[in-house]
Amino acid sequence: LFVRGFQSLKVGMKNRDLLSSSSTDYDGGRGYSILLVDDEPPLRKAVAKFLEQKGYVVETRESAMEALSYLRDDDASLPDLIISDITMPQMDGLQLLQHIKSFPSLRRI
Repeated sequence: LFVRGFQSLKVGMKNRDLLSSSSTDYDGGRGYSILLVDDEPPLRKAVAKFLEQKGYVVETRESAMEALSYLRDDDASLPDLIISDITMPQMDGLQLLQHIKSFPSLRRI
């Protein structure tokens, strides 16, 4: 999921909203990991804190290049979800998505 400016944080996974505490079958983010990519530190920290409070394991990166480096690391576990800013310097979120799609090992994200 790529979100422009994190205006919307609703995520559908397995036919349920994983971020809404109003869902009757919601059991928190236990077991789900998220890679959060944003070049603005205050926003990145606020969104990461929100997600962690919901029970998600959050890994953050400040650029698309850093995110790709992390995803290509054989020792890193792949996240279940990527939330990325669209507008970033050097490589934007859409270019990040294209790179992710070009790696067969990353296509399951």
